[in-house]
Amino acid sequence: MPVNLPATPGPVEIAIRQIDFGGTLTPGLGGPTQRINRNGNRFAVSVKLPPMKPIDARAWLAALNLGVQQGVRWRLRQVELLPGSPGAVRVNGGGQAGSSLVVDGANPNYPFRLGQFFSLLHADQYYLHQIAAPVNANNSGQATLTIVPPLRVEPADNDVIEIGQPIVEGLLADNGFEWSIDRARLAGIAFTIVERG
Repeated sequence: MPVNLPATPGPVEIAIRQIDFGGTLTPGLGGPTQRINRNGNRFAVSVKLPPMKPIDARAWLAALNLGVQQGVRWRLRQVELLPGSPGAVRVNGGGQAGSSLVVDGANPNYPFRLGQFFSLLHADQYYLHQIAAPVNANNSGQATLTIVPPLRVEPADNDVIEIGQPIVEGLLADNGFEWSIDRARLAGIAFTIVERG
């Protein structure tokens, strides 16, 4: 079971990148360059925490040390994005695939914003996605979300969509994390979460 990382303190720096399994095919004889897309793109999230007293850092260190073997979950902060009240958003119908996701359970007319992250909870694992086109839920709370990357699993009907506070779940990059103690006896902690699937 992945370890839930502490909620505080918030990070001083976050870097998010998409890990791309596609590539560019450039012919040796001058033909057109082609983009080859492959399924499985996912995110890596690098986090740097503010300096903190060792007594405050211990909860982070314990969770991260345990997370080396079990994986971790962390609530992703979305700077200057107030999610409002999205409702109880769920997958609307199983068997979905590709770059769109039909959802229901949103509050009527809820605005899904361009660039807003969300997580899909399927079979007790979170998958991070980003909204690629803004859309408002209809009066019944239904919407079709355009997303990146494409779905990596086939969600079940009524799988949870976490819009308000998305969760990134994965393994710690390089099988660990970095922490240090400075002259002022403040601990510095940095880590990268790479989604598993």
